[in-house]
Amino acid sequence: MLTYPIPANEVERVQTLKKLGVLSGTDNNERFSRIIRIASSLFDVPIIMINLITSTEDVNVACFGINTTQPSSRDKSFCSYTILSDEPMIIENALEIDHFKDNPEVAGGLQIRAYAGMPLTAKDGTHPGSLCLIDTKPRTFSEADIQLLKDLTHWAELELHAEQYTPNPN
Repeated sequence: MLTYPIPANEVERVQTLKKLGVLSGTDNNERFSRIIRIASSLFDVPIIMINLITSTEDVNVACFGINTTQPSSRDKSFCSYTILSDEPMIIENALEIDHFKDNPEVAGGLQIRAYAGMPLTAKDGTHPGSLCLIDTKPRTFSEADIQLLKDLTHWAELELHAEQYTPNPN
């Protein structure tokens, strides 16, 4: 069984994710789906996702290329590693990385070969999830690709925090 790393601020990170209120329903996922649709026109990859990482699961809130509404186990999620850093996680060929080559999503499943993920950052600095690009063939992501991924991630962060907005009742 695969294991995943736990961020030093895991308790705070999970509390922040709950406070954001994004997991409570799918009514506003269209805002995230817009980002994914634009990303699909910018990147030549078969799968794009915005995922939120709970204490045990990887919850897909918007995606392109796969149809999934069920959370997956956090132990097979590349995003569990992406949320450990402020920087993008870039993998050109998962088959060449000992830690990932036996991952069920590499060995079977989605057939992940290349991955580019950028952590979503909450206002408190924790990383509740990520925006990721997945290819089924090895590839190199250019500096321009990585910058666009960062820009789209910043947009997703704005949408993530928009969930917290409560209009003034007066």
